[in-house]
Amino acid sequence: MSAPMVARRFAFAGGGSGGHLTPSLAIAERLAERSSKTSVLFLCSSRAVDAEVLSRHGARFHALPSVPAPRSPRQVVAFLRGQWRAIAEATAQLRDFAPEALVSVGGFASAAGLLAARRLGIRTILFNLDARPGRANRVLSRFADSMVSAVPVVTGRLGWAEVVGPPIRREAVASLDAAGCRQAIGLRPELPVLLVTGASQGSTSLNRLMPRWLRRDASRLAGWQVLHLTGGGEEEMLRAAYAEAGVEARVVAFQHPMSLAWGAASLAISRAGANSVAEIHANAVPSVLVPYPHHRDRHQWLNAAPLVELGGAVVAEDRIDPDANLATIADAAAWLLQDAARRRRMTEVLRARPPADGATAVATRLLGKVGAG
Repeated sequence: MSAPMVARRFAFAGGGSGGHLTPSLAIAERLAERSSKTSVLFLCSSRAVDAEVLSRHGARFHALPSVPAPRSPRQVVAFLRGQWRAIAEATAQLRDFAPEALVSVGGFASAAGLLAARRLGIRTILFNLDARPGRANRVLSRFADSMVSAVPVVTGRLGWAEVVGPPIRREAVASLDAAGCRQAIGLRPELPVLLVTGASQGSTSLNRLMPRWLRRDASRLAGWQVLHLTGGGEEEMLRAAYAEAGVEARVVAFQHPMSLAWGAASLAISRAGANSVAEIHANAVPSVLVPYPHHRDRHQWLNAAPLVELGGAVVAEDRIDPDANLATIADAAAWLLQDAARRRRMTEVLRARPPADGATAVATRLLGKVGAG
């Protein structure tokens, strides 16, 4: 008789935004594909987006009382209290779950999980997503057993991390053709689609730009339809603006799965977060990438650079003010809306050099090389 399969257990630490959850979900997905005897625990933040995303995927998770790093001295005490409580809770959860390894994907919610795993002797992998690592990853790189990165890292200790490619969920890559994706989400299958998205948290700049652009020159969108993902909160205002301009549009807070949005799109205006850039590349969507303007390290500009260098995207500065953004974001998009040949070339170069599969690389490492801590 053959011996029964032993369940393999793995934990993930990170959260606070969709961008810090979807990489973990992608790796967990590959683990399940390779072994039916895997069990996964997510240690996340207490933000509502974490519970919403993880519950939708049927994931086991525990929300930790972590808080972002303080912006003023008055916040230091609350930050330290939150971190100590979070480490204590993470330690209890990991001791009970007993995973072979923990993967940390960055963000303020990842620190407690990784430090608790180190305390318990559980092996840790730090998965960096951005070309310029965030503060949490720079600190945690000193404590992780090994490090991998979705992209080459420009500076610091994480520059030594093995580059494995971005972790992309299966559900983020279109399996239908453009007409099929459009029909599935209530769009006309025969019309090209402009996708406007600020990722899971939305973009106030893009939400405010579009009504101003429509008032100035809605004719640029003649023959197009728009799928606008707001991130929540401004749907009615935007629906009214598109209707007044006579532009066909579907305005929703979120689109699940995102594969239908990417697959429907003929052109995208998008933030340049690591996950958005990876999914744009995987789906070969010509794009105007709009880096988030409030990051001091400007890491979204670095995220955008490889697609721009390939010729699959252009980058436009977010000047925050809607009128100023007419000259940057709107004009860049208007040029591409009217140049079908350029869009075709952009799609071709992205398809010719697809991104590596970082989720499979890490899942293979976990199942094949990581033993008990």
